Amino acid sequence: AHDSTLIVMDWYQDRVLDRQTSF
Repeated sequence: AHDSTLIVMDWYQDRVLDRQTSF
């Protein structure tokens, strides 16, 4: 079973990383 929190964290990290790369 997948943890919802884990998925959210992964998505959040992806968004943050994307923003950092864009900067």
